[in-house]
Amino acid sequence: MQKNGFTLIELVVVMALLGIMLALTAPKIQNSMLTDQSRKLSLWLSIKIKSMKQKSLRESQKYILYFNIDHNSIWEAGADISPEEIDAGEESAYQLPEGFELIDLEYPEDKITSGRALIYFHTAGYCDKVLIHIRDDKGADLTFEVEPFLAVNRLDEYLEFE
Repeated sequence: MQKNGFTLIELVVVMALLGIMLALTAPKIQNSMLTDQSRKLSLWLSIKIKSMKQKSLRESQKYILYFNIDHNSIWEAGADISPEEIDAGEESAYQLPEGFELIDLEYPEDKITSGRALIYFHTAGYCDKVLIHIRDDKGADLTFEVEPFLAVNRLDEYLEFE
């Protein structure tokens, strides 16, 4: 008579080994997730800006990326929507991770330090040139340099337009 399958002892041993391996690796995974909030934020912002450039080009429609500096939130909307729709979009906005704060958005001719700031995405697939300044809970500043035709560049310092 042939046996197809595993015995109860074999299954218990395998489950115990998997439990031990999980117990040893879980703290490392949890710590790396906590320390990588800066990387997650950088990745999210880079992907969002790149996708909005592509979306505006593909759909031949202007879009706006809104930043509420006072509430540390970011959301997108079409350029031709009503103020009520903009406010509704803010209710479901992306919130910066805990410990990060929007400081300001700096344009070549202007700097916005409170309220709403905007980045326009044009139908030709480019956006406004802007520096996004973010500070973490340790006081370290990050600058995200948004170029009209290039990828977002992250700098680990507060950089200003000259």
